[in-house]
Amino acid sequence: MVVQSEVRPWRYPPTCDFLYGEWLCVEYETGQVPQPEPMADLALLITMARAGDHPLTGPRPAQVLDPVPQADLVRASVAGIPGLLDDLDSDTRNVRLLTGRRPQPESAEALGILLSWTADRTTAMDRTPSQAGRLADG
Repeated sequence: MVVQSEVRPWRYPPTCDFLYGEWLCVEYETGQVPQPEPMADLALLITMARAGDHPLTGPRPAQVLDPVPQADLVRASVAGIPGLLDDLDSDTRNVRLLTGRRPQPESAEALGILLSWTADRTTAMDRTPSQAGRLADG
């Protein structure tokens, strides 16, 4: 859940006001409720909502959410990768699903940023054979 004034006008990183997911059930059951916090991935979710532009009820997403600049989409895509890799062993299915929804860069600049980030991480992974093997198997 987002508060419109936190994402319109657009600014990065956006703030998520309330988040619910299966992975948070234990926290909710013990009375821990997530507080509003910056959430880079929200840039991707807002972009997908605007692209579909079909609400269950209420105004269309494109009417109430500003477009996310391409550079912020790339930043959000890259920001989420380390956390996904941390969860690869324990939550492989969801890591693959989340990785697959990351947008492809549309500009040469965005592609350069993503390739640079990937090259840095690939070099680091070459030093950890067990993780490199898991990624190659996927």
